[in-house]
Amino acid sequence: AVIVAFIRNFWYITKLTVPLMLLAGFLGALVATLLPSDMILSLQFSILALVIIAIVVAVAIGARAGRRFAGRSDHGARAHAVPHAHLARAGATVR
Repeated sequence: AVIVAFIRNFWYITKLTVPLMLLAGFLGALVATLLPSDMILSLQFSILALVIIAIVVAVAIGARAGRRFAGRSDHGARAHAVPHAHLARAGATVR
């Protein structure tokens, strides 16, 4: 059962990550080919460049977090909805 679960989980991770890795490789090669290397290397330090990079990183992290918790909008809500539900089911008195 452990081996089957491992294979199932490994396949899930593989089918999600491999296409994204191939896309990242393609887009990286495309940008490296189309953008002149002199333009990239001659970029000057500026606050605007830092802000743009920060926005791109924040959007990427936010999108990743959104996918991670998709479908879990009530995460943890059930545990706090009825504080002592397990005691009430057992017939115990909750004070």
